[in-house]
Amino acid sequence: MSDFLETLDEGVECSIFADDIFIFCSHNSLDYAIRKFQNTLVNIHKWCCYWKLKISPEKCFIAELSKRKFHVQPRVTYAGFPLPWKESIKYLGIHFSKTNQNGIMLKIFGPKRFAKSTP
Repeated sequence: MSDFLETLDEGVECSIFADDIFIFCSHNSLDYAIRKFQNTLVNIHKWCCYWKLKISPEKCFIAELSKRKFHVQPRVTYAGFPLPWKESIKYLGIHFSKTNQNGIMLKIFGPKRFAKSTP
């Protein structure tokens, strides 16, 4: 598991607890953050194949937590499976959404979070 962090693209971070993985990226450009996030998901899939581990993409989702509005939700996939966009994220019992005080909660985990993947 110690080599898992090597799968993260530059600017992408994660928090891992038991079998939950919270992957996040923060950037002024949503396109840039999505590109970094997608690269990381490709690397994670390769890592899982190497270690013969399985992430269930049907349990994965992504969310954009800034106050900005966007008209089209970019397509993000894990192992070819499109990940659904959600309005909020629940990680370790904490709800992250555009409407709550994410700033306080996110300081617990580090920089602003962008997305979650749960195996």
